[in-house]
Amino acid sequence: MSVVDEKDREGWRIERRVPVMLFLTLGLQMAAALLWAGGMSQRVNELEAAESLQAGVSERLIRQEEKLRHVLEALARIEARLERTQQKSGN
Repeated sequence: MSVVDEKDREGWRIERRVPVMLFLTLGLQMAAALLWAGGMSQRVNELEAAESLQAGVSERLIRQEEKLRHVLEALARIEARLERTQQKSGN
């Protein structure tokens, strides 16, 4: 048998000697990923807080727009009455 045939029969195997730099690199990548995830979590929390404040503002704005619409309708009716009054008194 050749050397190649012997290696094929053995299959995959893991050597017991692993370079220290491999562990260091994996550790640094893991730390960077955890820091990034922590930063994203903080950003999401900030955006959720800002959104909850905006929800109250938008509801108040809608109410104010409705009040303004009613005031403008009342003003239009008052102007129409004034014009009719002026037309009657002018004749």
